[in-house]
Amino acid sequence: MIIVSNAGNEDMILEGFKLGADDFLKKPVIPGELLIRVKRLLMQYR
Repeated sequence: MIIVSNAGNEDMILEGFKLGADDFLKKPVIPGELLIRVKRLLMQYR
């Protein structure tokens, strides 16, 4: 799971990871960066 949010404060990011997020991206998202992160996560779960 990748969280995409406008809220980029440290507490929100840490809470997301505690709830099981694999990664966190702050808006606005750069499409190429999102693609790289998704590919990286898919490789981890193979």
